[in-house]
Amino acid sequence: MIASGDGACGARRNGFTLIELLVVIAIIAVLIGILLPSLAGARDAARNLRCQSNQRQLVAALILYANDNQDYFPPNTNDGVDEFGNSGIYWYEMPRIGRYLPQVKSNDGAGNIGITETVGGGVMICPNSPPTVARSYTMNHWASAFTRMDSRNRPLGPPGRNFQNPASSFQTGKGFNSTAMFSSRLMLLSEAWALQPVPPGSTGVEDSWFTWAQVGATGLPGQRFGGGSGVGGTLAGAPAFQPFGGARSPEAEPVGAPRSYIPFYRHPRERTQFFKLEGNANIGFVDGHVASHNGRDLFNPNTGKSTYQVLWSEVDERVER
Repeated sequence: MIASGDGACGARRNGFTLIELLVVIAIIAVLIGILLPSLAGARDAARNLRCQSNQRQLVAALILYANDNQDYFPPNTNDGVDEFGNSGIYWYEMPRIGRYLPQVKSNDGAGNIGITETVGGGVMICPNSPPTVARSYTMNHWASAFTRMDSRNRPLGPPGRNFQNPASSFQTGKGFNSTAMFSSRLMLLSEAWALQPVPPGSTGVEDSWFTWAQVGATGLPGQRFGGGSGVGGTLAGAPAFQPFGGARSPEAEPVGAPRSYIPFYRHPRERTQFFKLEGNANIGFVDGHVASHNGRDLFNPNTGKSTYQVLWSEVDERVER
């Protein structure tokens, strides 16, 4: 009797009540809600660091190039022909930057007659760019060794006169090399819009987009960052996001064009408002360092002029007086 009574009273309950289960689920949901933003922030910070690391490698390669070429960085010109008889000479081609970058995953020229093989993929890609972007960075126009050639295929010297009116005496910048002043503020490489689709017929890189060869050719320093009227929907002398028969870049909003040469939406990654100026972009400088800058901090909203935290050329303040 006693044993039987002990067995009845000592029976143990297994499992949770519905109330207890709901409480546990609620606690887990709260913890997830707290942790997810932190995890997303950590992931974005990691991507930003990777982007900066990519740029440091590219800046180092450009500096090595300058060391081997009398202090001049690579040229960027649509004029003339290169050593292979192909049109134009650009910094991202294998005979130039490719000599210092062994990591080559894709290019936008192989397989095409008349196009010199170029470097794309790998360190050329910001991890916050859309998946189809194969080059996310490009050179400052004013760092180019030359941007024009004469009819005899001879360089006309570093850029120096108004890009839209070469005959004008009004200077919007001045070309520089690796010995320039203000090297810690002087832009060498920047994140840039992927405006150029892969040329038809290229092998192995279908549905890829690339940056133009340079940024900063038009407008005044502050306008290039989005100040005042900005760049007026024109980048590198061509309508933004509508090159090659109207194809639209994966970095484009449905309509319109950006005010700045530099995409600030990538850090932190913005998935709908690509043209906004509030985000950050990574910029590489002549002294070799890379830093993140917010678009709104680079120009004065009242005057539209540059704040000169980042310089396009050594004479930015002079041309904006």
